[in-house]
Amino acid sequence: MCKTNQEIESFLTNKSESLSLKAMALASLEKIFSNNTMEQLDLNGLDRTRIRQIFERFEYHLGNSISIIKTRFALYHEIDNGTSIKSNPIGYYELETNFDGEFSDEYFVIY
Repeated sequence: MCKTNQEIESFLTNKSESLSLKAMALASLEKIFSNNTMEQLDLNGLDRTRIRQIFERFEYHLGNSISIIKTRFALYHEIDNGTSIKSNPIGYYELETNFDGEFSDEYFVIY
């Protein structure tokens, strides 16, 4: 049984990693990009090849009827101005699963 906040955090992180939720979220995001046209994705004219996904966090929601794990990746658009590369936040992708790693829902948000 977990006794400290650190033990609880470690337990939840290990649970998420054992379910390969980061890989599952990235695979689902790639399906969104490959199964939709640029117009359907509504990327505001951004170059898809310059979009980077950065793991942001796991969130745990405990409820009466269902508990979920949210796996979130921030989306950034990289701009190369010749001397440096600037990354602008453009949105996020979030995968929701139950505590067994089964798909519940997903969100693809462009600001």
